[in-house]
Amino acid sequence: MIPNWRNVPWGRAAVVNSPLYAAPRVKGNCKISTLRSGSWRSMKKYMESVSSCLDRIWTGTFKAENMYFAPPKRKFVQRRVRDPICGLVPRKNDTGYYCGGTTTYYMLVPKDMLRHPLAAAFVSKTISHEYGHHVQHWTHILDYKAVEGIAVKRATTDLLSRRLELQAECFAGTALKAMRREMPPWQQFRYLFTGVVNDPFAHDHGRQSTRLMWTEKGYRSGRPGVCNTWSSPKRKVT
Repeated sequence: MIPNWRNVPWGRAAVVNSPLYAAPRVKGNCKISTLRSGSWRSMKKYMESVSSCLDRIWTGTFKAENMYFAPPKRKFVQRRVRDPICGLVPRKNDTGYYCGGTTTYYMLVPKDMLRHPLAAAFVSKTISHEYGHHVQHWTHILDYKAVEGIAVKRATTDLLSRRLELQAECFAGTALKAMRREMPPWQQFRYLFTGVVNDPFAHDHGRQSTRLMWTEKGYRSGRPGVCNTWSSPKRKVT
């Protein structure tokens, strides 16, 4: 029997009235592998287990609302690589990237990160954020941003981008909440948002303090509905 999937709206309705916003708290019962410091092999295994858990979390969330969902592809790399549609990824000076054209997210792990005390928190949060863009792909939110961002002023484009990116941060927070028993202490995630001066991504991703606010908002609630950045006033998405 073919499932009777729920229709997902397009355009403005996709971002302000997404059926996903009615979903209950996201859930996940996963076993995450132990990360061994300095080992790329261990890092890849850790990232695979986090990604597999996210597959389970978001597949279940979409199913609960009778919405179609297919997990993304993922690639873990130590240098920038070329995606067949999106080109050289991740962006310069960045570590994560999602390509909607190939439904693939990329996680670049610098060599010095393998021994970093916040390595587990860093890769878990970044992967959860990029996975959030895949959630936006299946809810047509990415399409809205792409269409609305054509031939408009830079300030408007940046605002659209911040709403998109901050929502992905919030979705990441909901997923991290579901995985919390297998994750580092929350304080380690908070540290990721400190110490950045002259952030090159603030104009289109939001300030570090704003990113932390939305990530924590998702974490505290665990419900996708709190992640509606599109209906929030500009002062909440700076």
